[in-house]
Amino acid sequence: MDEAARRAQRENTAYASVAISAAHADVDASQRRRVARWVRNMPSELRERSAGVYIVLASPMQRGMISALRWLIPEMKDVFAANDIEAALAAALAALTERGAHVSGTPQEILSYIG
Repeated sequence: MDEAARRAQRENTAYASVAISAAHADVDASQRRRVARWVRNMPSELRERSAGVYIVLASPMQRGMISALRWLIPEMKDVFAANDIEAALAAALAALTERGAHVSGTPQEILSYIG
C-alpha cells in the first residue's frame, strides 16, 4: 500500500485500497491494531493521496469497531468497513471519482478480473 501511495503522489492522483480477509474470515484485534498503526504512521503527504481503505468484514460488530476507531483515531477517518466486496468496491470507486481520479470499470467488472 505504501507503493500505491507513492505512485499516486508521483502521478498527482489518488488511490484506494480494498482489503478482504481469506474466506471472509473475521479480522482479529491484532490485525485491526496493525491497520490502525499503519494508517497512523503513514507520512501525511502519502496519506492525503488516499481515497480510503475499505475493509470487508462479515461481522456487524467488527464493522462497528472500525467505525469507533475512526472516531478515536483521526488518522483513520478514511478507513471504512463494508459487509461485502461489491459494497467496498463501489465505495472505493465513488471516492476515487469524487477526488478526480480516472476510474475505469464498474465493481462487477473489477470482480470479474480478480475472480
